[in-house]
Amino acid sequence: MLVAHAHLLRVLTARYLGLPPSEGRLFLLATARVGRLSTEHGLPVVSGWNQRPLPPVHE
Repeated sequence: MLVAHAHLLRVLTARYLGLPPSEGRLFLLATARVGRLSTEHGLPVVSGWNQRPLPPVHE
């Protein structure tokens, strides 16, 4: 897990996908949202983006 400002996370996502850092501008990330990076068939993918975090589980 990585918690950071949206601008940094957008640049990180662009680099993870093999894009230049300036292409981070293409990824909208709202406040307090979750993005998930993964791989599929050995290639980097965005498996979730701009999702609301799950509520805490109370036992």
